[in-house]
Amino acid sequence: MSLPDEYGIIVCGGGSCGCVVAGRLANLDHNLKVLLVEAGESNLNNPWTASFYESRPSKWLAGRKAVVPCAHILGGGSSINLMMYTRPCSNV
Repeated sequence: MSLPDEYGIIVCGGGSCGCVVAGRLANLDHNLKVLLVEAGESNLNNPWTASFYESRPSKWLAGRKAVVPCAHILGGGSSINLMMYTRPCSNV
């Protein structure tokens, strides 16, 4: 399979939304060339598919920083959602 030189639509980010948008656009018009790009390399047999960033200290977190995960994998954050949720402090 050869890759086209030009694309009608480029979707940046293969997270949940990016994959759905690219798929729906491709199904809407089979002549439309859709390119979906995602950061990172092949993750086959590689458990390290995420970067973890720290926010600036927040007065709402008593000066602490929040950790923000960012996925580099098709599926985006939904692929590394850690199966958890967070709750705010009771005084917020």
